[in-house]
Amino acid sequence: MTTTDTATKITRWLLTGARAKANLAAVLDGLVARLTAAGLRIDRATIGAPLMHPIARSSFSIWTPLAPARENEVIWDEVGMDRLRNSPMYPIYGRGEDVDWRLGTEGEPGEYGIGAELRADGFTHYLGLALPFADGSFKGLTLQTKRGGGFSESERALLRELVPPLAAVVEHHVQKRLAQTLMDTFVGQRAGRRVLEGQIHRGDGDTIRAVIWMSDIRAFTQLAAERAPQEVIGLLNRSFEAVTNAILDNGGEVLKFIGDAVLGIFPVETDAEGAVARAEAAVAELRASRAAPDWPGEVEIGVALHLGEVFYGNIGGRERLDFTVIGAAVNLVARVEGLCGVLGEPVLVTAEVARLSGHPYTGRGAYDVKGVAVPVEVFAPER
Repeated sequence: MTTTDTATKITRWLLTGARAKANLAAVLDGLVARLTAAGLRIDRATIGAPLMHPIARSSFSIWTPLAPARENEVIWDEVGMDRLRNSPMYPIYGRGEDVDWRLGTEGEPGEYGIGAELRADGFTHYLGLALPFADGSFKGLTLQTKRGGGFSESERALLRELVPPLAAVVEHHVQKRLAQTLMDTFVGQRAGRRVLEGQIHRGDGDTIRAVIWMSDIRAFTQLAAERAPQEVIGLLNRSFEAVTNAILDNGGEVLKFIGDAVLGIFPVETDAEGAVARAEAAVAELRASRAAPDWPGEVEIGVALHLGEVFYGNIGGRERLDFTVIGAAVNLVARVEGLCGVLGEPVLVTAEVARLSGHPYTGRGAYDVKGVAVPVEVFAPER
């Protein structure tokens, strides 16, 4: 089979089968398999794709002969950035320049920092190809071999011919990943998945049973008035991180930040007891976070839990929608959370939660709350 025939065959796969793969690691697996079948010796391959993400800055898929490709997220701190600047990926990402680096037996002045490591591992040739995106940015494919003499001229020509279709496939997967990341970050994992699956019209949604979580920072108005805005933002972020980690770690979903408050849910998946247990585990994790030596002592968080039915879906105006929960149960849990400060309790739950819990609770009385026709009985965990 000629180089042109091979390029045509792999291009056809890239533009069809590769687009349907689950992620870039699966694309890399398939690409390496086809290049190996065409006669190339590949001992390591990567696809690097810097991402816009509030924490992770790059998706990096790595293939070796020992295992299927794996996809990692790289956080670019200062140490990582220094390493990147001294690596072959830097001209690829920054300037869209290919890197064709034959590794001799001795290092050369000014070579990339990983040269000694590559030689020690037996690599003879490092080929890096810039993958141009429509927005003017570049991602990268790298291939390394241990074969004496490295990649041949015809093999390099084949790889360069595959750059345009591969770039299109990588861009497709990066955009899909970015859409999911944005949904997860700004809407929530479950809600984001529903939006991406097509629940985008006003009124789309379902009535579900869930344990509803409402928490806020005690005396936040006074706290905000006494401190500089940047300090307040730091305290908010610390509080929100502890709360959201607790909810997400235990199978819940964070729906909304409302000032200093957090609204979340633990959907009833198989049984209500399980949802209650997951919510209580989140409360325990939050309380453990607040017991850490470096927790800001001035930040006190109240949490309320209630089990009920809510509408979970898209609401809003014609041009601006919000995927959230609404209903009487949401109003009730918000009112119960307001009682945390009144009663001096960090955690309060309704009778619906206390009944299904495996933990002991103490009754703290029944109270009239706005929007609820009958007094609401609340319970606090036994100390």
